[in-house]
Amino acid sequence: HPRLGVRHHVPAADELAHLRTREQPLLQEHLRPRLPRQVAELVVRAFEFLLGEVWPRLGGLDLRLTVVAGPDPELYWTPRALDERITLHGYVADVQPLYERSTLVVIPTVVSAGTNLKALEAMASQRAIVSTPSGVAGLGLEHGRSVWVAETGEEFAAGIRTLTGDAVLRRRLAEVARRVAEQRYSWDALAQKQVELWRSLCAR
Repeated sequence: HPRLGVRHHVPAADELAHLRTREQPLLQEHLRPRLPRQVAELVVRAFEFLLGEVWPRLGGLDLRLTVVAGPDPELYWTPRALDERITLHGYVADVQPLYERSTLVVIPTVVSAGTNLKALEAMASQRAIVSTPSGVAGLGLEHGRSVWVAETGEEFAAGIRTLTGDAVLRRRLAEVARRVAEQRYSWDALAQKQVELWRSLCAR
């Protein structure tokens, strides 16, 4: 059974949504405490997009959704009745094991807001990604080669269905994304860019 991880990030926030099969939690979302109100609203918008536009289109898949929020999540999201397959939890200190257990990472951000660290984490963890354009903007990923890009809820759900059902494609996207992370965002690659910057400045 496929296990998916849903991840989206905004400045000063670190939300991980981790989807799994019915035997295990499906979605985990981790929020650092006391987000600025404006930032929290962007996180909520992404979550609402996932709940309202994507989740209903995943009928027929044996999935559950578990949301793990930071302390006092009610400060940012008004509790309400959820699908019985969705469980809301509190703070989770270490989200890396969620990547390790996930099959697919989904980034449902609806507005770009800062660096896309969630995508870099998924790339480094060698997990296939379904994302909105804003979720992977500027990272050098290509739709169908290193990521699955989707804008609408229908496209998003189609991407999840496609990748959970195609292990070969899912593995290929994950491997290419990992190579992009190594080539562009590893410590060695970043250090080399810094050296080149210093040399160009010194040569002026």
